[in-house]
Amino acid sequence: MVRLRAFRRPESRSRSRLTAHLVVFTVLVAVTACESFTSGTYLNCPMVAFLGGTEHITQFKNGPGRGGTDIAVEADMDNLDATCRFSAERVELELSFDIVAVRGRDSLVTGAEIPFFVAVIGAEGEVLVKTPFVASIPFLGASPATWTEDLMQEIVLAEGQRPRSFEVLVGFQLSAEQLDFSLARRGVR
Repeated sequence: MVRLRAFRRPESRSRSRLTAHLVVFTVLVAVTACESFTSGTYLNCPMVAFLGGTEHITQFKNGPGRGGTDIAVEADMDNLDATCRFSAERVELELSFDIVAVRGRDSLVTGAEIPFFVAVIGAEGEVLVKTPFVASIPFLGASPATWTEDLMQEIVLAEGQRPRSFEVLVGFQLSAEQLDFSLARRGVR
């Protein structure tokens, strides 16, 4: 079973920082208190990856144009890092990644609302949960803005389930038009 709740911490001093923690609360506090966790490796933790084709987003200005001068904001996901701890009852997975956003060459936007998601995939490839988020990224000057996301994901394990049987995917929440545009720029379509 995977249940999620998100909340945000204040921004850091060095750069914009959004922290959303996804937390599962267990009913039996006594079991949780005496649980023994093991630090995981890539061999026994859930696989974590950016969902191919969704790690880039282009947001256009209002209007029909879709050329270079019509781009309001572009962003990429980068530096995905994950660590996990697990017990027989659950997995605690800490994720961190950057969103690097730039304004389009003729764009005057002062900030961007960048939608993204975190999805937990089961052993049979089924989406167990997909949680949407929005990163509110301010632009200070002409430089690209780097925004760091820190997430905590807990997965409650049923009897016999192993942490490695899950996959956690992260990506931008793209419209069909944005996905087609992104894949065409990469030469996939």
